[in-house]
Amino acid sequence: MKRVLYLLVIVLLVSCVNKKQTQQKREIRTDIPKELETRFFDSHEKLYEYLYASIDSVNRKNLPERWFILPEHCQGNVQLERLVDVYNAFAVVFELRNIVEECSRFLIEQNEKIEHIDCGVVKNESIVVLLEDVKAKALTFSNDYENQEKEEAFFDAFWEVGEAITVEFNLKTFTDLTEEEYFERMNHANFVPEIDSLSSFVCSGDSAYLMDRLWSIAECENIIAKSIHAQLYLYADANAGSEFLPVLEYLMEQKEANPLASLIWRYWRCRYQPMMGGLSRDSEIYNDYYNARRLECAKALFNHIEQNPEDGIMINEFLQLATTVDIYRYGEFAFGNQSATEEHALLPMCGMADEEEE
Repeated sequence: MKRVLYLLVIVLLVSCVNKKQTQQKREIRTDIPKELETRFFDSHEKLYEYLYASIDSVNRKNLPERWFILPEHCQGNVQLERLVDVYNAFAVVFELRNIVEECSRFLIEQNEKIEHIDCGVVKNESIVVLLEDVKAKALTFSNDYENQEKEEAFFDAFWEVGEAITVEFNLKTFTDLTEEEYFERMNHANFVPEIDSLSSFVCSGDSAYLMDRLWSIAECENIIAKSIHAQLYLYADANAGSEFLPVLEYLMEQKEANPLASLIWRYWRCRYQPMMGGLSRDSEIYNDYYNARRLECAKALFNHIEQNPEDGIMINEFLQLATTVDIYRYGEFAFGNQSATEEHALLPMCGMADEEEE
């Protein structure tokens, strides 16, 4: 009985709070919500300038390193130490993969970058041994970057350590959260009761609907409801949603624990890359910037878990965020970098179906 009551309280607390909407049907509005007016621009040039500011040569130098530093007061807390370990273990292997791809694609030696990576950011000794092996193989290939066998040896070690990390730090080692409980608690109708009626606008490009999503993002008090409305916006926007990137940044900058954090971050990343970096395998890929944002989201989740160590939903989301691979150059999409596959997996790709039919 207590369990049922608890779930009901959750639903009541996190539903979208909007007094105007509960009293009367919302009017169609054409103005940008005040809370978001600095996040929308009246020209593509201004939008580009806003988005570019974070990745210019000066600001990128000031980005934090991608490693998660365990707060001193958390030393000795096994759960928190293990969460930081899984985050950093994948950060090491993903970073090494990025560098190896640069060696291979641009035929350059990257020893200094590889040597800078400290496998000691991970405390689990058995995992560190595997990480050091991957690092050594990355160095070997960097010194002979046209040697296919050495590149294959790196990737064999890469996949081996990835599997070992997954086994060592799988979700069941942190929580007894079941799939049924997850979907029960994360049912979008719990947070946006009118979700069914709002889900029929995919690729519609309906301007009134899109504006209404903006107002919902601004007026909903709960970060989950805000995130669901952001997802609805992206699904309905027939123009790929580049103008929406600053709003996704706004959601991440709330620094609230969000069980949809990895989704929002991935939406933002897969739209940012084609606009600001490009889709080619030769494009500059801003993984350093993307991972700075990832770290901000992870810290918000970590702080919540520190205070709520039994919250399996947030633990699961931390692991989702930690284990999401960087955007890489070589993969199943044969004509460019893999931001295209991520976008195709996450978004409806409005207009693409019609083009394929033609």
